[in-house]
Parts: sequence; C-alpha cells; structure tokens
Amino acid sequence: MQLDKDKVLTTIQHVVQEWRTHENNNFAVLADMLRRAEVPERIVGVVILNLMTAEKALSDTAVIQNLRNQSQIWGEESAPLVHPVGRKLSVRRDKEKVPLKQQEKQEDVWAKSYTRWNQRYIEAGDEWALGAEPSPEVVRAVEAFRAVHSIGSALALDLGAGDGRNTLYLAQQGFEVIAVDAAPVGIEKIKRRLADAGLSAHTVLADLREYELPPSVDLLVASYVIHLLPNPYDFLRQWQQHTRVGGFCVVSSRGRLPFDSPEAWFLEPFELRHIFQYAGWHIVYHQEIEDYHSEYERLFRRTAVVAQKRDS
Repeated sequence: MQLDKDKVLTTIQHVVQEWRTHENNNFAVLADMLRRAEVPERIVGVVILNLMTAEKALSDTAVIQNLRNQSQIWGEESAPLVHPVGRKLSVRRDKEKVPLKQQEKQEDVWAKSYTRWNQRYIEAGDEWALGAEPSPEVVRAVEAFRAVHSIGSALALDLGAGDGRNTLYLAQQGFEVIAVDAAPVGIEKIKRRLADAGLSAHTVLADLREYELPPSVDLLVASYVIHLLPNPYDFLRQWQQHTRVGGFCVVSSRGRLPFDSPEAWFLEPFELRHIFQYAGWHIVYHQEIEDYHSEYERLFRRTAVVAQKRDS
C-alpha cells in the first residue's frame, strides 16, 4: 500500500521538533515517539539513521527533505533500503565524546568477558548459567526456517554457544550443529548435556576472533558476542558471506543506552537491523528493548535480529 508521503513527513517533523525539547532526547526515545505517532516501523529506522549520520551537519529540515527523496521507503515494505547519505556504514565509537580514561581496549573487553563467563559456568555447577530455554530469537529463526525449508541435514552454526541452551535446542529440532565457544567449561558442559539427551553435535573450543567458518551454513546463531569483537562489521560481513542463500542469521547484542555511554564499543540502536537491510537481507524479526546489565548496574539496549539471505 502506498503511503501518504506528505502526511507522514509532516508527522515526523512535528515529532522530531517535540523530541528536541525533551531532556532525555536520545534516539531510543525518538523511536518510541515515532511509533506512538504511527509512523511505519521501516521508516522509523530510516529516520533514526538519517539523524544519526547527519551528525549536526544538516538541519532537521534538510533531513526531512533527504527522507522525501528516498523513494525506496515509500513503496512496498519489502523494498531494500539504502544508506541515507551514501556513506559506508561504520560503527560509531564516538571517541571524541568519551574521556580516554573511560575507554576500554577491545582486547581487554574480550579477555574480561571470556574470564567472567568461564567462571560463571564453573559456579553454576550442574545448573544452566542462563537457563535451559533457548533464546526467543533462535526459536523464531527455527520457525521461519521450517516454514520455507526442510530441516533434514541443514547445518546450524552456534557461535558463542556458552553452556549449550541454543545448541541443544537446535539439535533437538534436527539440525546438524557446530557449537563454538572460547570457554572450556562451557564446551565440556555442552558435550555432557548432549550425551545425556542422546543428541549429537560437533563442539569446537576456539576464540571466535580466530575461528575459521565452515564454507556455508543454513542457520548461523551469534548470541551476545558481536559487541565484544574487534571490527564487528568485518565479522558480520563474514557471517553473511558464509550463510547460504535462503538461509538465516540470528544475531543478538548489547546496545548503547544512553549514547554518551563510556562503553563506546556497544552498538547504536537499530544499527544491527540496518546492517542486514543494507546488505539486502529480509528482516524476519527485530527487537529492541531496555535491559538491565548487572555487571554495569544500569540499563542498556538489548537488540536481536533474525534475517534471511536473499538471492542478489
């Protein structure tokens, strides 16, 4: 259905003007305001990205005009989106906004995460560190996969498999599974749980920064690891390249909220979704919610995307 472009743009302009007056005017707030004003979801993301990438170089009026000229977003919802300012998308580390003493080196972030999770698996004993239920987005992905493919001998790759909640679920659904994690205690727990359940999967103890991906996979799952990796776009590009046409990627991550967070390595709101959209993937499921992080003792943005690779 064709949208009333003038009406939608007028609504966006009014909402942006109101948002500018808010004390808490981060982009997550703007997204919620746009949704309440019934701006279509696919356009909400484009508005956010236009304002993010404008970086104060353009006025709000110029941004609205830029939106008007993006013909792709005013047609069918399945039309692929393009980058609003024609630039290569890159992770915004915003170092100029973050005092040097508050910045963490990416290597330190990865090392701390590895140590913390391995210890957590030890402390959990025979219990599950995050519960036995699979991630909701993984369940969504399996449902979407089953709707268009026969699982048969389909290959699922579980990156950052932890202590196995998604690995076991995927094996139960009939996938051939490769489970990869850097925590030796987690990998040993996966092996034991697979054996107890009478299931099989190939387990790999490996640093994801150095792991060589299989030539192609049908379903790739990466739960809460992308924000810990250096050059996250490089890894996402590899994951996309190694997913078969018609296959699915499931990626979840912590996201920054608010934007002046000292943890500058977290992704921006909507960033993960747009990475897949710009690559021409079909978004099956997308969620952005506020989530409490016990280690940092404050809210962050939790984001999850399920996307299907389309034939280019």
